Amino acid sequence: PTSGAFHPPGRAVRTEGGYLVTGDWGYGSGSPMADHVVGGALEFDADGEPIRHPDGRQVILGIVLPPAAIEWKDDWNVVGLRSSGSGGFRITEPAFVPASHVFARNFPDTAGNDPLNRHSEVGFFGLMGVPVGVAARLYDESLAVVRAKRAAGATIDPFVQVQLVEMADILDGVTHQVFGTLERADRVLFEAG
Repeated sequence: PTSGAFHPPGRAVRTEGGYLVTGDWGYGSGSPMADHVVGGALEFDADGEPIRHPDGRQVILGIVLPPAAIEWKDDWNVVGLRSSGSGGFRITEPAFVPASHVFARNFPDTAGNDPLNRHSEVGFFGLMGVPVGVAARLYDESLAVVRAKRAAGATIDPFVQVQLVEMADILDGVTHQVFGTLERADRVLFEAG
């Protein structure tokens, strides 16, 4: 299993055979349980000058971090999500990472690559489902509370009923938009031409 976080980006300074890496990353869901932890880092040359893309943006690398150098932060104690392991992590003393454990976070669109490696953003498309799943769960939990109260003989405020109907409509619309977007992305990536 691999997890990690790209933001805020750390710092990767070029050195012989790889990079010296430091950083303080947040929201690394599942990272303490992962076999490999990736941290995003801005790339610098050995003199500390930023490495830039032709358009001027600084290069962001994905770096498979050395486990012994990672310090876990206990900064994620959110009600209901505490066990998600979404806390931050850091490397305060520069840690050597070989070049073979580094990849380009953003790379130019490449028509000749296989479909899932043509565009650097493709791997993030699936994340659109996360907030939709959270919203669906919230709706299901809210509906269960209302049904339990109704079964116990309570009168349900009409305003609450209207809000649940509106929430269901919005959730259906957003779900349709997300699936439509993903289906279109599949066509663009996988269909000939």
